[in-house]
Amino acid sequence: MKRRRERQASYEQLFVRFSNRMEQLLVKGIIALGLLLVTAQIVLQVPEWRSYVSKIDRIEGKRSYIFPQSGEIYPFSIDWAEK
Repeated sequence: MKRRRERQASYEQLFVRFSNRMEQLLVKGIIALGLLLVTAQIVLQVPEWRSYVSKIDRIEGKRSYIFPQSGEIYPFSIDWAEK
């Protein structure tokens, strides 16, 4: 019985050490992702850098086209979609 209790205590100590390490890793990961998010938002605020980060900013205002089965090219707009 004594040996069983010792193994149980040893297992619990190992589990506590493992869970503490995982908790520290998770906290560090969350902090790193938060810093990455803040950095990305700061970069998006600078117009000169925004074009390198966001493709949408480069194509904003350009017309998109839809290619239907017939092969004709139609400019996509709300008016065309309602017809």
